Amino acid sequence: MARGATHYVHSNGVRLPKLIGQTAYADRTHVICSVDAGLADTYRKMKNRDYLERVWNNLSAYIAAGCRVTLKYIVREDNLSEADLDAFVARALAIGARHLIVDIDYDFPDPTPDVVLAIARLWHRASRAGLEVSYGFTGDNFAVENKVGDRVRAAFEREQLQAIGRTLRCENYAVTDCVDRAVDDLVSTLHAHCDAKDAAIHALHDELALLKAHCDAKDAAIGSLHNALQQRHALSWY
Repeated sequence: MARGATHYVHSNGVRLPKLIGQTAYADRTHVICSVDAGLADTYRKMKNRDYLERVWNNLSAYIAAGCRVTLKYIVREDNLSEADLDAFVARALAIGARHLIVDIDYDFPDPTPDVVLAIARLWHRASRAGLEVSYGFTGDNFAVENKVGDRVRAAFEREQLQAIGRTLRCENYAVTDCVDRAVDDLVSTLHAHCDAKDAAIHALHDELALLKAHCDAKDAAIGSLHNALQQRHALSWY
């Protein structure tokens, strides 16, 4: 690394090398860690170890030392719960992680619809939270013939549309099955509101211009009166 090399650490995150806290080149270390769970109970059942908290602490230490950390989440039938996905995203944000890879299990190259949906949901929620998310790594790259990526992207688009629908409903907009039309209506409403606001600002600007002209005329009249009083005072002195 002192000569400019970048070191990749593919790790389960259970151990933290002591040199990480001592090297001046931590920024040339790229850690890729497959956490695969949001809840401790899920992690324990999957990996037969109660190490989730240790993993998060070690990943946090990598980030604090200046390393680039990419999290992975291999979605399977036993870690796709809403609670796991939400807990994972929350903890990733808490340690300051910025990069996430979502993938299918290498041993299950043709995932169920539930797994595909969970991948899309994790992708969507992590993206909304500000993480840079990419799909596909070891699992999908070795099963391209199943076109899982196309299924995941379609599910991801549905998640986005559903999220738009929920947002519009929260703002009391009527949403039909044609969500894009509802968005068009919303944008049109916003444009009309902005146009009205711009017109009001222009009207206020004109009123201020008239007020300034009035004040200028008043100041001129006061100046004339002041000059007349000075002249009168000078004549009376003579």
